[in-house]
Amino acid sequence: MLILMLAVGASGILVFSACVFLMYRSDAEKKVTGEAREYAEGMADVISQSGYMADVTTGDTGTELNTAAEIYEGRVIVVNDSLKVVSDSFSYEVGKTLISKEVVSCIEVTSEGYEHVDRNRQYTQVIVPIISHSTKDDDIMGVIIMQASLADEYEIMVNMHNYVLITAIVVAILT
Repeated sequence: MLILMLAVGASGILVFSACVFLMYRSDAEKKVTGEAREYAEGMADVISQSGYMADVTTGDTGTELNTAAEIYEGRVIVVNDSLKVVSDSFSYEVGKTLISKEVVSCIEVTSEGYEHVDRNRQYTQVIVPIISHSTKDDDIMGVIIMQASLADEYEIMVNMHNYVLITAIVVAILT
């Protein structure tokens, strides 16, 4: 009877903790993705008005993009409407052509962009169009691709999991 009580108590804690973990993970991913999207949309407006696409040395836009990559522990890439990489916070792809269906879709179809969470690599990615408001048609000048790390959020989840396991063991021992 005692063993049955221990199993029921411990399993209840574990089921409850699994639900909490799933909710936390979902909320954390949405939060980081939302912050990355908000930042990228703001920078898209700055880029569309600053002339950055024609000359990446103008103003502080490049520095701001690199700082954002550091803050979000990720990467920021700016691609023009010809799919040429104008700016890359890692400096790996500058001048190269970037072809991905998400980028092409964002440029060719006036879209709201793209979001993706990669749980294995622990990052979220958003692609936001850079829209020129100087014409009637609101032409798409390019896109910002922003990757933000989810490693800190996932580490918190692992720590929570460990605390719950310890709690379940203590509860099992005490009952």
